[in-house]
Amino acid sequence: MGVDKLEVEGKALTILKKSRSIAIDKSEISAYIRDIHYNQRGFQSIHFKHVQRSANIIAHKLASESLRRNEEIYLEVVVPEYARESLGSGHQRE
Repeated sequence: MGVDKLEVEGKALTILKKSRSIAIDKSEISAYIRDIHYNQRGFQSIHFKHVQRSANIIAHKLASESLRRNEEIYLEVVVPEYARESLGSGHQRE
């Protein structure tokens, strides 16, 4: 079961714009942008989307909890209970 389409959401607008661009990046983050461009080749389609910080609450919760618990999580099948609890507490995308 491979993934061929990917949607990347983030709040760092500069990185998202540079990731969408085909121009060679010469900024301080150019190594990261090159990695993003290189890894894009593995997908049929990839879409970069800017989200407001308030929409990033679940991602923050997942990252914080997985660091605190010293665990790696992959959201391919199931969303952890602590993230589902955050969804149910009234946080919604803008």
